[in-house]
Amino acid sequence: MDPLVSIIVPVYNVKPYLNRCVNSLLGQSYQNMERLLVDDGSTDGSETLCGEYAAQDARVRVLHKKNGGLSDARNAGVDAAKGEYLSFVDGDDWVSPYYIENLYRALEQAGADFSASCFEEVFEGQPVQSVPTERLEAFEILSREECLRRILYQEGMEVTTPTKLYKRALFEGVRYPVGKLYEDIPVAYEVTKRAHKAAHIANRDYYYFQRGSSIQNMAFNPRKLDSVRHCHALMENVKRDFPRLSRAAECRYLSNVCNILFQIRDRQHEKIEKVALQITNGVYPQEDVTLVSHIIGLLGQRLWFYRKTNGYSNKLKINNTLFIFSMDCNEIVRSGRYTKIIKRTWRF
Repeated sequence: MDPLVSIIVPVYNVKPYLNRCVNSLLGQSYQNMERLLVDDGSTDGSETLCGEYAAQDARVRVLHKKNGGLSDARNAGVDAAKGEYLSFVDGDDWVSPYYIENLYRALEQAGADFSASCFEEVFEGQPVQSVPTERLEAFEILSREECLRRILYQEGMEVTTPTKLYKRALFEGVRYPVGKLYEDIPVAYEVTKRAHKAAHIANRDYYYFQRGSSIQNMAFNPRKLDSVRHCHALMENVKRDFPRLSRAAECRYLSNVCNILFQIRDRQHEKIEKVALQITNGVYPQEDVTLVSHIIGLLGQRLWFYRKTNGYSNKLKINNTLFIFSMDCNEIVRSGRYTKIIKRTWRF
């Protein structure tokens, strides 16, 4: 008999989307599963809907708790789960009928500690593009270091908790940081560090629903700086534990800082402009500032100035050997994903 898999679904005020999510989990081809709905103090009727599912179907369990945020709900789910394997699905997302089956078969065949699926981004009001397939498509077996390298360079492997199936042992002693945004970042590192191998499958079996009110689409607020703090800690941990990946970790951190810079609006720009003016007048970073921090400052100021002046120059000089051309600047401003560009142009 196949081992028990626990799917943990944090639920908070997602009633319009919850039926689609839970029904996709009830329709899984993999049979030995528990669906654990963690109601995180919902007030929109989601809590009632969770209870109705649990009352009507023995394959569903519900845990009601006081609101504590996504991290707290995931931690509660891990504590309550009975399965040998864990997977996470957000309450407004959904999965194909073969999601767990494909993840488990790849993990089993690879002898891996966790497996990861590709995902389809679905924006509110737009149709789904991909069609799920029952056949397990090609998958790669990745070493711990290669998996981490791809996460850092954002090359197909993501830090996100959903889209994966984990051996439960990977989560022993691991907790999501309560009260913080972008909680996936530190947990992804800890779990990957513990894994010997990972399997990455090509199937797009997870549907990641992008609402206008989601965290990713929110205007800048200081809480988003949690991502910078997490990425800085990630960089320091990688440098300590995996020295050969130091450049990749610095690239990921720099990418994250650029992402935050371009979310800043209105009067926040004045602070960046003030720092840029100081450098123009010959006031440079202190000697004890790290090289990475110095490059972040230079890159941020130049990209900000490029954006404000609509491409006043076709080439921005970062140092004597590093230039970013206008095409790259346009791509940076437009896409919000900077890692590939930074990796391509970082030559000092």
